[in-house]
Amino acid sequence: MSDLVTQNQETGIVKSDDDNPYVAYGESAARTRIIGKLLKFNKFGEWISGESSTEMAQDGQLVVNMQEFYIGWIKWEDAKPVEQVMGRVMDGYTPPRRSELGDTEREYWTPDNSGSPRDPWQFSNYLVMMDIETQELYTYATASRGGLQAIGQLSKAYGKSMRHRPNQFPVVLLEVSSYEHPNKQFGTIKIPVLRVVGWDDRKAIDDALEMKDTGGELSPDHEEEEATAAPQAAPVRSVPRPQPGDYTAKPATKNGPTAAKLPKPRF
Repeated sequence: MSDLVTQNQETGIVKSDDDNPYVAYGESAARTRIIGKLLKFNKFGEWISGESSTEMAQDGQLVVNMQEFYIGWIKWEDAKPVEQVMGRVMDGYTPPRRSELGDTEREYWTPDNSGSPRDPWQFSNYLVMMDIETQELYTYATASRGGLQAIGQLSKAYGKSMRHRPNQFPVVLLEVSSYEHPNKQFGTIKIPVLRVVGWDDRKAIDDALEMKDTGGELSPDHEEEEATAAPQAAPVRSVPRPQPGDYTAKPATKNGPTAAKLPKPRF
């Protein structure tokens, strides 16, 4: 996104931003904030954006910057993102396994709305879009099954056409589909659809991204995976996580008690 070029004084080798580790880290760190307005799909089947949860126009067309497509893990604490391990698909990034992130002890997980323990690490996707008419920027950040599937279908469509359209990005309509959950208590589940309706020159959204680096903070997802009538479950007791220096043993398991393990720091 920048035309910064550096040169090694000893070798004379010229490097672009793509080879510059400082620029690469800066761009990665920028993922802790969204670009433009946060775009969500809620459990009622509505596409909404921004802090005021404004409903998106049904006929609005958005061009998607597929270079700003990030995948990976986000860790949540107290309804806030506290750590992210993500990378760009275009760079061939492979997310780590969930088991490599730590925080695997379910007894320390905070209960969700139904009383079940909720994994603090959520596999997530980021996708940056721009309204063609208003040139407003949005970041669609999702960890829901329906959202990930919608982005997966878009990614597949782009992957099949990218060689023939090197200077274009897909244009999508924000739509909704639904299915009946096998458990009748959940009723009809609404899921997001990103329907490709055309292709547009990438220059407009590239220029817009040059002018606006970041926007607001991420906020918790309450998307289509939440049922309209969630079944009642037994409440889960949230056990305080041991702090550094606290070596109190965890509850005994079938293999005997084990020492409390803190997650390794990740940079």
